Amino acid sequence: MSRAFEAEDSVVSHQRRAVKTAGGGVASHELVSALFRTFYKWGSARTGVALSVSTTVGGVLGEIVSGPVIDKLMERARKRTGRVRPEARLHGMWPAIFLLPAGLLMFGFCIENHELKHSYIGVTVGMALTCKSLLCCPESF
Repeated sequence: MSRAFEAEDSVVSHQRRAVKTAGGGVASHELVSALFRTFYKWGSARTGVALSVSTTVGGVLGEIVSGPVIDKLMERARKRTGRVRPEARLHGMWPAIFLLPAGLLMFGFCIENHELKHSYIGVTVGMALTCKSLLCCPESF
C-alpha cells in the first residue's frame, strides 16, 4: 500500500471516529488532538492551547450566563404563582437546545472543510459553544 493511500485511510478513520464521538456526545480531547495533528499539522503545544482556551472560554461563559438566567426564571416564577416549582428551571435549557447542535455542526463543518485557511477558528468556536451549552443543561435540573 502506498503512502498516499495510508494517509487517506488515516484521514477517513479520523473522520469516522469524529462522527461516532460527536453522535454520542462531545468530541474528546484525544480525537480533537488527532484531527488537529492530521489536518492542520499542529504540534501538541499548539493543539493543547487551542483545546484548553476554547473549552475554558465556553465553560466560563456557561457558568456566567446560566446561573443568572436560572435565577431570573425562578424569580419570575415566584412573582407569577407565589411559589417556586422546580419545573420553572427547565426553561433555562432553551439556549442549550439550540447552541449544542450549532456548536457540533460548526465543529463538524469546519473539520470537514479543513483545507480552508482559517477553519481552525470555527472548530475552536464550535467546541466553546458545545462546552457552554453542556454547562447550561445541568444547571437547569
